[in-house]
Amino acid sequence: MVIALYPYAFLSILGWFAIVFIISRYVSLASVTSSILFPVLVIFIFREQSVSLIVLSILIAVFVPLTHKKNIKRLLKGEELKMTFSKKEK
Repeated sequence: MVIALYPYAFLSILGWFAIVFIISRYVSLASVTSSILFPVLVIFIFREQSVSLIVLSILIAVFVPLTHKKNIKRLLKGEELKMTFSKKEK
């Protein structure tokens, strides 16, 4: 749905997600920061005029962090697991 409604904002957010994920190795951090950046891009960079689409982008920015509440708490405590791409040795 986001790709269809906001194609350029989606591509920008996808790039942001990739950068944050590669640097931090935290999927939750990349997801939360991407969702917060999303309405900023929609409103200020891509100048969306439709009020309903602006409201939708803001709702996404509110609800994604709410769904990641436990992950955010673990991030703040330093307990969130980082994504790894190699096998651990026994």
